[in-house]
Amino acid sequence: MWLSGFADEAGAGIEEQVDATRALGWSAIDLRKVDGTLFHELPLDRCRAIAATLGDAGIRVASLGSGIAGAGSSIDDDPRLALDLTRRCIERASLFRVNKIRVMSWPPPKGRSTIRWEDPSRHERIRRLKEICRLLLDSGLQPLHENCYNFGGQSHEHSLRLLESIPGLRLVFDTANPVWMEDLTMPEPFPRQSAWTFWTNVREHVDQLHIKDARWDPLSPKLIPCLPGEGEGDVMAILADARRRGFHGPVSIEPHLGGANPDLRRERYLAAGRRLEALLAELDRSPLPDAE
Repeated sequence: MWLSGFADEAGAGIEEQVDATRALGWSAIDLRKVDGTLFHELPLDRCRAIAATLGDAGIRVASLGSGIAGAGSSIDDDPRLALDLTRRCIERASLFRVNKIRVMSWPPPKGRSTIRWEDPSRHERIRRLKEICRLLLDSGLQPLHENCYNFGGQSHEHSLRLLESIPGLRLVFDTANPVWMEDLTMPEPFPRQSAWTFWTNVREHVDQLHIKDARWDPLSPKLIPCLPGEGEGDVMAILADARRRGFHGPVSIEPHLGGANPDLRRERYLAAGRRLEALLAELDRSPLPDAE
């Protein structure tokens, strides 16, 4: 395992992101936004400057957090939009010398929170994502599908069927996303997903871990973010299992602790990073018993 993080949650500018990464003593970031703009929407010259800043600081890019088929898109969009976005990602990835890129599979239709595998739109989702993945793979980029609010994140079965349908696709697993997502493998009314159950079903296909944690408040109802290990994301159990199984990919904090105050955002990001280090140190001292 090696540690990284979505440093845009610590600061908007690349210098702030570098500073937070150095404060943790880490040497990698997951590049998503700079100055509030997704990397693939930045001009190439700006990306070259960002790459130079990271290189001078000795910081590598662990993965690219793209918006491909993500929350801001729809399966009803013109398919050329996602292909154009993919090509922009490819062009910029070479500047950052990175080979991992997050993709999704379009959210459920507007007004719906769930979408079953049998939904007729799956054919178009698979067709489009297959073409996107082919472009990425042919350019040397490994697409990693995230278990987020999108078609493939609706259940571990959705994710596994997506992998069966799209050659070369792999997964990134986020520990907190299951806490608020409904579990379509269960009968209605759907309970929330179990992070541990999702993980144990897909772990053989996971190349990266996103570490965040949260609790679900059914009365609000809303997600309450918290430090890793303090919520319902089974963070400690998943880290222990990943380490026991020889997981070698990046483990990246994406704490979503936020806040309007820039100093507070940085402080919370650093707290999440230090908590992750503490959890891993605790595993070194007293590893959990074997689990299936």
